[in-house]
Amino acid sequence: MQTPRTHILARSLTVLALASASVMGVNSIGSNRSNQVAHSTNPFPTINFFARSGCTLKHTTAGGDTYIVKSMENEENLWIHLNKYTLSSVPNVIGPNIDFVNLTLSNPTINYTKPEPLKKNVVEKVLRGLSPLRLTKLFIDGLDLPTDSDPGSDPDSDPEHDPDFSFDPNTKPSRAVKLEKLRFLSLTNMTDASIAWFLSCFDVSECEFDIYINKNPKLTTLQCLDSFSPQNIPMLIVHNAENLANIDCALLSKKKVQDVFELWDTNKKLTATPETLGKNSGAYRGLGVFFTHPESSF
Repeated sequence: MQTPRTHILARSLTVLALASASVMGVNSIGSNRSNQVAHSTNPFPTINFFARSGCTLKHTTAGGDTYIVKSMENEENLWIHLNKYTLSSVPNVIGPNIDFVNLTLSNPTINYTKPEPLKKNVVEKVLRGLSPLRLTKLFIDGLDLPTDSDPGSDPDSDPEHDPDFSFDPNTKPSRAVKLEKLRFLSLTNMTDASIAWFLSCFDVSECEFDIYINKNPKLTTLQCLDSFSPQNIPMLIVHNAENLANIDCALLSKKKVQDVFELWDTNKKLTATPETLGKNSGAYRGLGVFFTHPESSF
């Protein structure tokens, strides 16, 4: 049987233990939250930006503040439908400190009609806002930009044009969109010129990733891949590029394609310079090369 003094002491120790546990719990939650959420003074522009494309960013509320979940590892593929935006609807900073897994940039059709032409200045602002972009897989689908000869292609004719977000060739090296942790890049249904432009926007100097080019009937050459410089490419796979005629590119001539170069359904007879295919260049030494169409030969 406890004496009153002993009972009081026991209760005091219990309260002290609970208080200590409570403090430890708060510290633990705080520590975990710092690792699990993307710190932003105002997360709602990013949340609203993705909502415009029909995506719901996972977020949480703590202490009256809203936080975007830092890692999207358990989320389904997130996408940005670039035809849904104007310059005024794109925040200057998008998703700071978020680790994406699968992210798709696209220009979807509406009721099976031809997609509306993209506005290059809007695309530029989106890319700039995402930098630095940390993700595992990036899918670029159907993003054909207007050529200089297309009506309305002059950005200065756009009342919303903002030169601060343009990819000026003279400043691009210092303003390119930094890609981090990239392991896979998919390019679908684009022209040579559009692929070259998009790749020139990215700094992939610290990335090693596979490239998958699929359903690109407008693709005629692989030189569009020369507009960026990744560390290495384990696999370069080209599917359904029936008008591809020439495979010359720096990735092959500089032996950056490490393991597999695969061509499927390329209907034309392919050409390449000795620098790409010559025995002395060593471009294919130890490299698995696969052709699946009888005309895909040199």
